[in-house]
Amino acid sequence: MQKLHHYDWSLIVGLGCLALVHPLLSITGLMERLGRPIGPWLVTALVSAVWVATVVLGRVRAPLATLVLTGLAAGLAVLMVGALLAPASTGWPDRLMLNPIVIAAVLASNTLWGALAGLAAVALRWALGMDRSSQN
Repeated sequence: MQKLHHYDWSLIVGLGCLALVHPLLSITGLMERLGRPIGPWLVTALVSAVWVATVVLGRVRAPLATLVLTGLAAGLAVLMVGALLAPASTGWPDRLMLNPIVIAAVLASNTLWGALAGLAAVALRWALGMDRSSQN
């Protein structure tokens, strides 16, 4: 893995924040208009497609590591938005957001999401002949 200062952190944070589309659609009720269970799956697929397209078309040097970090950034963004919005709606921090198991699960699942998107990006770059000489 490259040293952390070699990554494009603005890209990682920006793509990670794109994942906030999902909870924001849920909060506004627009996710219900898309319907369940298709709505959440569709939004996740679209965000994933943007992540993959960005690192493939942008020829990001380390697509797998970049998208793993993007998934972690997405998890952190979701936790921060949840922590900020819970007091506004209930007056108290959401008990779930204070639970270490929930925090770990959110971070792990979003990091896994990033890893899967990263693997898809690596495979796509390889299939397009962009990375035949390197592993990542």
